[in-house]
Amino acid sequence: MVSRRAQRGQAIVMVAFMMTVLLGFVGLAIDSGRAFTARRDMQGAADAAALKAADRYGTGQSWATAQSDAAKLFADNIQIYTLPACGGFAIPVPTTWPVEAPVTTNCTLSDGTAVTFTAIDQGPTGQTFRVSVQRSLTLAFIQALGLSPKITVKAASAATANDVSLYPTLGALSTSCPNGGAETQWPLGFFEFSRPHILGDVVADGGFYSSPGSREFVAGNAQVAPGSGSCPIPNEVNLTANFQCWPSGLAPPCGPGNMVGALRQGAGSQVYPGVADPGYPVPSAAGSLQGNPTTIVKLQPGIYSSNPNFGGGCYFLTPGQYTWQNGLTLNGGFVSNELKPPGEVGVPFWNTNGVRCAGDFSLTPVGGSFNAGTWGVELTSLRSDNGVQRESAPSQCKQINVNGTAVQIDISNVPGAHAYNVYAAQGGCGNTFGLITAAQIANGLDCSTAPWPTCESNGNTSGCPSMTDSASCTLGHVRITVDGGMLSGWNPPKPYGTNGGVPPDAETSPYAPAGSGYSPAPNQNPNRATYPSGDLANENFCSQGGTPTACATGNTTPGAVQFYLPGPNCINLTANGDTYVFGGYQYNWLLVFEPPGNACSSPALTPDPGIPDSYTGNNLVGAGFSGFIGAIYAPAAKIRVTTNDALRAPVTGGWLASWIQFQLGVNKDGSVNSSPGTEGYLVYSSGVSPVVPVSRLTG
Repeated sequence: MVSRRAQRGQAIVMVAFMMTVLLGFVGLAIDSGRAFTARRDMQGAADAAALKAADRYGTGQSWATAQSDAAKLFADNIQIYTLPACGGFAIPVPTTWPVEAPVTTNCTLSDGTAVTFTAIDQGPTGQTFRVSVQRSLTLAFIQALGLSPKITVKAASAATANDVSLYPTLGALSTSCPNGGAETQWPLGFFEFSRPHILGDVVADGGFYSSPGSREFVAGNAQVAPGSGSCPIPNEVNLTANFQCWPSGLAPPCGPGNMVGALRQGAGSQVYPGVADPGYPVPSAAGSLQGNPTTIVKLQPGIYSSNPNFGGGCYFLTPGQYTWQNGLTLNGGFVSNELKPPGEVGVPFWNTNGVRCAGDFSLTPVGGSFNAGTWGVELTSLRSDNGVQRESAPSQCKQINVNGTAVQIDISNVPGAHAYNVYAAQGGCGNTFGLITAAQIANGLDCSTAPWPTCESNGNTSGCPSMTDSASCTLGHVRITVDGGMLSGWNPPKPYGTNGGVPPDAETSPYAPAGSGYSPAPNQNPNRATYPSGDLANENFCSQGGTPTACATGNTTPGAVQFYLPGPNCINLTANGDTYVFGGYQYNWLLVFEPPGNACSSPALTPDPGIPDSYTGNNLVGAGFSGFIGAIYAPAAKIRVTTNDALRAPVTGGWLASWIQFQLGVNKDGSVNSSPGTEGYLVYSSGVSPVVPVSRLTG
């Protein structure tokens, strides 16, 4: 039997052994925690660096700039504030798409961290940037146990960017090639007697056809990518002879700051990318269910379960989203969300296509008192949308001579107006105008309550404008009497919106490029400017949180609309009517949105004269003055334009569809128009184009 005294030394050995094990666990926990923290920091920094590289390159910066900025950001995020040492980097011009030949560069930070940047340029599908990181971490405790004194900590990330510079004025996404088939089978085509003038790039992912009889003009590049099949080089003789100068749109030789466009069709070893589908998120159908508009003038946003089949009259679109569940057909009339004054200067906007809805006003001396002499009077239209007052540009000026009498202003209503402002100039139209705030409230209305919801109707507009006859002009009328008592404190010019305040800026000249052959057209809205200058009502007017502000991404365009067509039907705008609409920032300037599932099974349209092919898809035609200010997105559908002298939007955010075809110039009576230079203009502007999803983490 072993004595208790003999066992005393064994406890010391056991305690020493347990302490070693305990210290090992503590050391393992500490070193593992350090490794976990290091990897977490490296992963976050790698994600940020990948996104930075993709974002910088995708928005037009060179790879050298993108890589340098990304490397610096990585170093900053792991608290290494000295610039990393990196090798040179350049992405070579690819000869095939997609490119699976990555190009890499290596960087070393002052603490020994190694960062590898890898770029894979995949053309229209985007540019992928991978960031791989590793560093050696010295262990504080584990090496005491006889294990390796260092471990390698790794992290990796990847981000993909779509090159926004590839977003064109016209982009056809279909990769099909007809290989000798009928000309209308080409995804992007300009056919007999078509006369489009396009400012910006046109890009085809598949077949690109230019008919010998077409006379298209492109102030930009025409870029052709290879399709899914064997796609022969198309006939581009006429197109290459009609390249114009960007951005002026004038014929060469180009002046300073301009460059002539070119055909880039992939000849020889050089193959150019097409355009990628940005994959915009599909909106939800919003708003309440709306009935058929029939004779209603002011339409409300919401869900229209049946096709309205507009047949005539004028239709003002209250701002918001319009979901056309069964398609949208315009067989006549005029549809717009533009707010205009009664008695507009020049060609009245709301008289387009002969709808006679422009409104007007007259001045009559009546009993009362007013400062004697000659007075000039201008009116503006008012309404409130999205928490902001919209005010149109001023009307034409009309004069009246008064001698101790008041002035009666009779107004034939203009679509969309809720009220009117009166601006007067003592001495006549050539003098300083000031707002008469006391005259804003219209008295003697022809309807029960302002803003006269019941008296505006398309029932009969044959007698419009009329300041007195409600039978022949069912748009209604308003009377405002201005007397001398309203001039108390009136002493123009004063700040905008106050008594005696200056009026909004006037409209600008019509968009009618030299040599366009355009007939007289309505004036354009004022340009964007610092509030209260510039446009205060339409596509160039913006707000934020209910306050007018400069136009920029993230703001609101108070008067904007969006057309959402979930399918299967689409838009059929005929040569008997016109549509002039604008989108806005709250809809990412996606004015017409047809989701990828909508291939437009209807309308099935009558073939054009001389082209026997049947057609289903969007039909964008007009009678004389149609415009789509914003972008059209229909990635699975076709767009066909067959019109003469009608497409006149001063700017567009680009059209992106499966197929885009400009076919015969067709007059209202269906006859072919073969005269040159009389078809529509499409002018690309980044100010009304969507923000393309630029970069995202993909690994």
